[in-house]
Amino acid sequence: MRPTVEAKPETRTRTRKKKTKTAAKIASPATPTIVHTKRKEIEGEDGWIHIVDKPRSNQPDAKAKKQLLQGGDFEIKGVSYINRTLVEMTEDFEHWKRSWEERPTCQALQEKLKYVEKNRKIENVVVLGLGSLQSARRDGRRASLTQLAALQTIVSSLERGSELQIVFQDPQFTKLDKEFLASLGYKVVKDPDAFADVAEGSLVYAIHCYASVYKSVAERPRPAVLIITDVGNFARFDASEDTTVKELENMVDGCEIIDFPQLRHDFSDTKIYLRSTTKVESKTEPAPAITEESKTEPVPAMEESKTEPAPSAQEELKTEPAPTPQEALKTEEDQNLPSSTATV
Repeated sequence: MRPTVEAKPETRTRTRKKKTKTAAKIASPATPTIVHTKRKEIEGEDGWIHIVDKPRSNQPDAKAKKQLLQGGDFEIKGVSYINRTLVEMTEDFEHWKRSWEERPTCQALQEKLKYVEKNRKIENVVVLGLGSLQSARRDGRRASLTQLAALQTIVSSLERGSELQIVFQDPQFTKLDKEFLASLGYKVVKDPDAFADVAEGSLVYAIHCYASVYKSVAERPRPAVLIITDVGNFARFDASEDTTVKELENMVDGCEIIDFPQLRHDFSDTKIYLRSTTKVESKTEPAPAITEESKTEPVPAMEESKTEPAPSAQEELKTEPAPTPQEALKTEEDQNLPSSTATV
């Protein structure tokens, strides 16, 4: 009996050792398959707290990438865009164009543009920084399409609007943007080629652009009409020693300023600058007329009047006075005297 009792503890000890080895064998193959996760608590719409495992990864997942693109479908140089076809882009433009033309802002702009061409001859239109019509930001697409509709309103109010060349430039234009604008009859050029088209007869349409864009315009001849952001904004927010603000102020110096009608934030702080026509006329046309006519032609006329004056009536009387009655009788006797002697 005793040997039997003593053998039981040994059996138990062996069994325990076997269980320990078995547990170790089970745990060891599971070690490589452990996934390191970071748990996160998220409150759902139903009010419950959900615990979600977020895998650790250096590569962003599809959802994070979509948030990075701000809901866009693709990205070019850090800018997000959405997929569009030419038909869809045309439909978007027609929608926002109808919305623009139905608003009182459109009629108010037409009233302000009635005398823009008074003493100003518009020869071309340069459009800068319109923005991509494929932008992933819905507000950005709406603003760009509305600004394009307003541009058509401006051009239609010009006397030769249908004949003018309209040039577009924006580094963010996509291939589809260029194709769509070309379908409307516009010309699209690469940055910075459009600045070369800015001249004294230009209408520059550049809403909400950077100061560097306006500086490039200021380096060109002063255009007839500028529809740009209020130049005073740059002076208020730029305290640097850069000369850009001074150049912009000189660009609009002496211009007549008209407030652009407001619609949401699409035209916020936008002004219409009309170049003064009085200074240009006084420097070009009147000055040559005065120097050529008054200094050359009138002087010979004065010399002729001094050298060959027309004789007056008094001077003729002084030089050839009328004979008195006695002188007349005397002359008659003298004339008759020879005839009487001849008869004798």
